Amino acid sequence: MIMRVIIAILYLVGCAFSASGNLSDTSKALKVGQVMPDILLGDMIFNPGKESPFLKGKTKWSELMGKVIILDFWMTTCGSCIEGFPKMSKLKEQFEDQVEIILVNPYESKEKIEEWIKVQNRDGRKVLPDNLTMLFSKELDQYFPTTYSTGFHVWLDKDRVVRLRGISENTNATKIRQLINGDTISFIRDSPPLLDLIRHSLVKLPHGSIGFNSYFEEFNSEYGGPYAYGKRNVVDSNSKTIRTTFINLEAEEFIKEAYKSEFANNKIILMGDFYILEKPKLLSQNPKYYNDNIDDSIFSRTRLCYEQILPMHIPDSLREKFMRDDLNKYFYQMFGVEAFYATRMRNCFKLIKLNEVVSTSARVKRKAHSKGASNGKGKLEYKNLTVHEIFGSYFQSVPSDLFGQEEPLIIDDTGFNGKITMFLPDYTKVLNNLEDLRTELKNVGFDLIYGESAIRTLVVGQREHVANW
Repeated sequence: MIMRVIIAILYLVGCAFSASGNLSDTSKALKVGQVMPDILLGDMIFNPGKESPFLKGKTKWSELMGKVIILDFWMTTCGSCIEGFPKMSKLKEQFEDQVEIILVNPYESKEKIEEWIKVQNRDGRKVLPDNLTMLFSKELDQYFPTTYSTGFHVWLDKDRVVRLRGISENTNATKIRQLINGDTISFIRDSPPLLDLIRHSLVKLPHGSIGFNSYFEEFNSEYGGPYAYGKRNVVDSNSKTIRTTFINLEAEEFIKEAYKSEFANNKIILMGDFYILEKPKLLSQNPKYYNDNIDDSIFSRTRLCYEQILPMHIPDSLREKFMRDDLNKYFYQMFGVEAFYATRMRNCFKLIKLNEVVSTSARVKRKAHSKGASNGKGKLEYKNLTVHEIFGSYFQSVPSDLFGQEEPLIIDDTGFNGKITMFLPDYTKVLNNLEDLRTELKNVGFDLIYGESAIRTLVVGQREHVANW
């Protein structure tokens, strides 16, 4: 059952109240329960000597009977699709005799895909797992058109009946086993956003009223747009209100929205999370917390819908504060956690100032500002900016693997508050590792050291004394 929580209605005046890119042609689109027509399969691509015995020699869909078939729709520009190949390979390995998994690309030519594979396979890599097959078939785009974004999955049962069409998170071992056993399966569809948030709100205010309203709801697939959509600061001149609505937003992303200005005004953290999740599996879908196994239950459990309606005269800063208050009330009621600031010891890279900072700021006019303009000599020029402005921008652009961590935390420990101008290395041309970066930083009077530091951090978790609301 979908839970709806109206968290705060302070007062009412006047009365009381109780995807992406071009979408495909859908004229031939198959629905769940319909049979896959007997059309030609298309061109298959597989690793040399690794052709699927089930698919070998087959040319039409009528020949593919007796196995559950999972179609993974992808394209070469879909990073999340490609990152999912290893997961699909493991599932194929787990259900070898009962399931066939096919990577379907109806959007690009076979020649382009083969060339892409060659590029990806350089340096001994292998982008296509040995137990998976790629299928190029433009005709499949007519029967399974893109309605929101690529990366969706389609399941066919042993009789070629469509049993599932939806987001990739539906594809997991538990659900596959349910289908094999003949059980009814639930799934999240890949529907486009269904609400026009300029014209429609989740909560209807009576005509002529001026109200404060905050509304929460759990993940709701009926609104479409499973990967979240929203609209900020929609003004209604009739009710004299301003509204912000988020649909199916990940709870962790809601934290970033509610604390956006506080994150922006932070002068310590140059790169990395401003916050710590003490119970991340309640609020986050980050694959690192789930060994890269995000299923549809995790997907829906960690998402929410939110709407805030306030009088137009309320300033931005106060609207954001009300949003933070809403967040804490909802999180405490639903998850038993709240957001609060505390000093925590955290492992991080610390940017430090050496004896002398090399700067040409004295020769730069105060009105001149430039972030990372290339000088054509392997250097990026930063003019008349603070240390936080320079390195906050620069480190965000440097690939995280240069630091040897997926999500490095970097703080400003320089204590330097003036404005400077400096040249930093163009990371795409001259940096191969962290030591290269440190050498370049030392040339301009800075260094990066790794260690533990006490940092004032937003903690989302439990504390001993929780306020009563």
